[in-house]
Amino acid sequence: MSPSGDVGGARPVVQVTIDSESLIAHGASAPGWITSLTGQQITPVSARAVRRLACDSVRQLLLLDPRGHLDAISAQERVISQPMRKAITIRDGGRCRFPGCHHAIREIHHIIYWQHGGSTTTGNLVGLCSHHHHTIHDRGWTLSGDPNFRLTFSDGQKSESYSDPPAHGPPRFS
Repeated sequence: MSPSGDVGGARPVVQVTIDSESLIAHGASAPGWITSLTGQQITPVSARAVRRLACDSVRQLLLLDPRGHLDAISAQERVISQPMRKAITIRDGGRCRFPGCHHAIREIHHIIYWQHGGSTTTGNLVGLCSHHHHTIHDRGWTLSGDPNFRLTFSDGQKSESYSDPPAHGPPRFS
């Protein structure tokens, strides 16, 4: 996937097919499939990887009947608009908010996960580099606080680090 900063903040389109039970169950091992432009299933992908891809994406669910035919298409969900991405990038000074990181923002993360009732508002979104976004999802980190003031990053072992937004000025890009 291309980093969002390299394509004007637009997210790449990746079609993934996975059954809903595997996507919902955090311990599920059943694979999903990344689909080619022709509709052929070409690359197996774990449910965990699908959840990570879906974190900073627009989801549109395609419901299939038991024969595999399209039955319904949902509306697109949890859209982070381009203006909202820009506002978050400006607020966060263009840099990943993970404590001690100075890499450019590449992805936007819901502090309270969208599927757990978190809103898609600037007060619940934070800019992260791709590495730290994956670290949060794959290594059990949690975030809390207000990104306009102070965020607390916890590693799941009672270690906490803090991140304040930059004091002022435009984003710094290298």
